[in-house]
Amino acid sequence: MTQVRLAVAGGLLVLLGCRVDPRTTESPWRAGLERKEAELATRWPLAYRAAQADHADPSGVYVEAGLLWTFSASHPHQRGFVRDASGHWRPAGSRVGPRATQRCLASPSPLGALCVGAEEPRGLRSFGATPTFGLPERAGFRDVAMDRDIIAVLDTVDDAVVVLDSRGARRGSAPIPPAGLRLGSLGPGHVWVATGLSPFLSGVALGSARGPTLVPARASRTTPVRDAAWAARDDVLWTVGPADGPVRREQGPLEGLYSELVGYSGDGLRAGDHRVVARLDLRRHALVDATRVLVTSDHVVLSATGSDRVLAVRLADLADAQVWPVGPTPLGLAAFADRVVVACRLDDALWELTPDAGARRLALDDRPRALPQDLGERLFYGALLWRPKPGEGVACNGCHWDTGTDHRVHPGFLERRQEVTRPLGGIGQVVPIFTTGGAPTLSAAVEGLFRSLDPRLWNAAHDRERWWEEPVVVTEPGGRTTTLSAQAAREALLDFLMALPVPPSPLRAAGETLSPEAREGWTLFQRDCARCHRPAPTLRSPEVLEGDQVVRRLQQAPLVFGAAAYAKVAAGENFTSNGNRISPLLDLGRGGPWFASGTARTLDDVLRGFRPGRDGSHGDGTVAPTYDGRDTARLRAFLLSL
Repeated sequence: MTQVRLAVAGGLLVLLGCRVDPRTTESPWRAGLERKEAELATRWPLAYRAAQADHADPSGVYVEAGLLWTFSASHPHQRGFVRDASGHWRPAGSRVGPRATQRCLASPSPLGALCVGAEEPRGLRSFGATPTFGLPERAGFRDVAMDRDIIAVLDTVDDAVVVLDSRGARRGSAPIPPAGLRLGSLGPGHVWVATGLSPFLSGVALGSARGPTLVPARASRTTPVRDAAWAARDDVLWTVGPADGPVRREQGPLEGLYSELVGYSGDGLRAGDHRVVARLDLRRHALVDATRVLVTSDHVVLSATGSDRVLAVRLADLADAQVWPVGPTPLGLAAFADRVVVACRLDDALWELTPDAGARRLALDDRPRALPQDLGERLFYGALLWRPKPGEGVACNGCHWDTGTDHRVHPGFLERRQEVTRPLGGIGQVVPIFTTGGAPTLSAAVEGLFRSLDPRLWNAAHDRERWWEEPVVVTEPGGRTTTLSAQAAREALLDFLMALPVPPSPLRAAGETLSPEAREGWTLFQRDCARCHRPAPTLRSPEVLEGDQVVRRLQQAPLVFGAAAYAKVAAGENFTSNGNRISPLLDLGRGGPWFASGTARTLDDVLRGFRPGRDGSHGDGTVAPTYDGRDTARLRAFLLSL
């Protein structure tokens, strides 16, 4: 009997000893990860985005005059292919497109194919006639659409749709809500435009007597649209992106971050109504992070980067669906005859999809992606790190679109605070992490994300399992798998995040000096802002630059313009008793919202509420502005040149 009692007592002790709290249990790899982080900080100093990628990196594909062309947002080189009599693709030349190419269109005009680049001066490049496009000599143009002899360009600096004629001459512009994302055809005389902030999706009339005009939206989406394509036959605009509803953490686990396909009435959008005619919850097909959409003669096709799948549904019956497993990170889509071609960026390949023959891969670059940051990038885009509910999944890219922002305010633990999504470029030189400064290092932030976004954190049934130490399985094309230990997965994601460069500012390319207006803005910034937003090469060391050192440094590399300190700004919510961490001023060309809680829609809103020399220097805009319009323009020019 005594032996039985001892055995029972011992068993209870074992059970009690095995109870672990994933929110407080120390990481066994913390010290090693932080040593690696310190080493990577010296290997990857703060830098502007490189002009040349190491791989083919295809992010888009388009058809022009019977040729298939692929382009990349990472480099300007495009490659053409022709389909021979045996059905195989053969190389058919190359050409140079714009920097950070976002979209290319075949054009019936003398312009030939037309491409837009987010980092290209004047935005556009054509491969036929080469006019001087009537756009400012700067970057910040994100998308392009054509309607017969009219070219519509999305300008993310001035928040406008700019209209040009077929010779490139400017015909006018229509102001739009901030943070433009995409635009495209919405039938004769109209384009649709999707923005990060309300109303998210609108029509723009191109050919009225007053010039282009935004159609006021009488109903608004609550989430941004990732992409859309107009079906002329049915006059329906098909959109993909996050579900139209808030992301929730009311009970702890992340909810509502799933994708959907939505069809809007074209007539409705042209009249200002978001009239939904069809909706497909993509959880039904276990598709995560729907990113691009294409309409063919009888199908709507979408790519899901989080689950490496392409879905085709019949326009006449959304229940009639076919799913193709393809390579990692499917992005661009194009219709070619009776098939669909998809560009898979992290696969460095094109995939040809046909209803009968299935999927066939065309390799663009066979060099392996085997570096730690390559694996980390795969983890970032794929729904691989967390065990979701059935049919759901979460990827880092679902909130940090292409390492940037989705322009939304997301809830923290148990919705105790709401915080805007921040871009990740240059994060390797920023400490502490998060608005609260709750993570002293990026390693600590990575460890926290591995645990906090998994629903098992909130499930009492798992409180005796060390599930956060499980390996991560990465599935490659053809079913081959790579298993990463928990430590290796953390190291890979850390390596990827530490290496992320900063996108060049829209008003000035790297290597160019500041404009006279931006220099005048620097004088104002130095006087009124630099006390908190210090011009430092990194937040990991106390070095601060002064005077002309700043201007010279900015020609070659960005500065952080932040501090590892806190301030109460009197605009939005303070998340700690000392306020919020002073934000680094990185990637200000991304668009709003601004401040920790997203209370300022635009950069101009931030400047209008600025009150230098006072406690809570960033006000809510209810007091008289400190600067006149001229000084505001100077300071804005400097901030968009960082």
